[in-house]
Amino acid sequence: MTATYKVFSGFDEFDFERAVSDKGLSQVPLFIRSEWFRIYEQYAGQPGASKIVEYQYSNGEFALLPFKQLEQDYKLFKIKHLYSMSNYYSPMFGLCTEEEETPDCKEVVAVASGFFDKFDLINICPLTHEQALLWKSAFDSAGFKSYIYYYSVNWFHDDIEGVDSFWAQRSSRLKNTIKRKRRKLEKLGEYKVVLTDTMDSDLEMLLNDYHQVYAKSWKQREASTEFIDQICRYQKSQGELRFGFVYHFEKPVAVQLWFVNDRTAYIYKLAYDEQYTHLSVGTVLSAAIFEYVIANDRVTKIDFLTGDDPYKQDWMNKCQKLYGVQVCNKRRSIGMINIFYNYLSDIRKRLLSKR
Repeated sequence: MTATYKVFSGFDEFDFERAVSDKGLSQVPLFIRSEWFRIYEQYAGQPGASKIVEYQYSNGEFALLPFKQLEQDYKLFKIKHLYSMSNYYSPMFGLCTEEEETPDCKEVVAVASGFFDKFDLINICPLTHEQALLWKSAFDSAGFKSYIYYYSVNWFHDDIEGVDSFWAQRSSRLKNTIKRKRRKLEKLGEYKVVLTDTMDSDLEMLLNDYHQVYAKSWKQREASTEFIDQICRYQKSQGELRFGFVYHFEKPVAVQLWFVNDRTAYIYKLAYDEQYTHLSVGTVLSAAIFEYVIANDRVTKIDFLTGDDPYKQDWMNKCQKLYGVQVCNKRRSIGMINIFYNYLSDIRKRLLSKR
C-alpha cells in the first residue's frame, strides 16, 4: 500500500477522534497539535477558508498539514493563494503528527502535488532556517519555484541546569534591577505575586484577570479573546498551563501566560498595566515565573517564541532567525509573474549591495 492524501474543508469533516489521541502528545509542542489548529480554525480563522491535507502513511497512520486558502479577485484575473494555517498567534508551523517519525516533507508534497498545483502561490511560515530549506527543496523537487524570506526572530535559553546556574548567566544589571524593584514592592506592602499551574485554580477568574491587565497594557487589543480562552482551557486539561500575576490590592496589574511540555517552557503572552510601569512589575513577575518553572517543572529550555524585543536578550542565551517560504506555481500564469518579480527583486538587491 502506497502513501495517499485527502483534503478536508475543515476539522468538522475530519475524524477528529483519531487526531486527539493521547499517544505522544507530551512530546509534541502545542503549536503543531491538531487541537491547536482546530481551535485556531474555529476562533481565529476565516470561515470557509480551511484546507486540511491529510497525508496517509502506507501503514494507515496519518499526518495533517493545515492550510487556509484565499482568492483575490482583480478586474482581469484572480489569484489563488494557499497559506499555512498560521498568523500572529502562531510561533511555529509544521506537520501535525503524533508518530515517532515525522514524514519527509518532500514525500508529502510529492504525494499531494495534485492539490498544491491548483494554487498560484503558496506561503508557509514561521519556520526555522533548516525547515525552510526542507520545504523549499520539497516544492522545487515537485516542479514549483520557491523563495525563502525573513519572517521574525526567536530568542530562547537552552541547557538550563537549575535556578542558580540560570541566574549565574544573567547580567549584574538585570539582577540588581530585580533586587531593587522587589525590595520596593515589599516595602510598599500592597503587592503580591501569584504563580499557579491552574490545576487547583478557578481558570475563568484567571482569564478574567488576564484580559483585564491586557486591556490596560501598551499592547494592541486582543484579536480573539475566545481563542486565548479556549487554548488555555485545553492547556489546563493537559496540565501544561502556567499563569503568573502581580496583584495590587487584589487588582491584577501584570500577567504572564506560559505553556510547559517536554521540559520546555514557552512564554506565550505577557502584559502589564501601564500605570505601573515605574515599578517594573513585569520584570519582577518574570523573575518569579522563571524560577517557578525551572524549580517546579524542571525545564531545560525556555522559549520566548517570536519577536526581537530588546528585553529578551537579558533573559535568553541564544537567538535564531525565523523564515517563510513563498512557493510559485510555474504551471500557472500568476505564478510565473511572481517568479519574474522575484528575479527582478534579486537583481535590484545585488545592484544595491555593490554601491
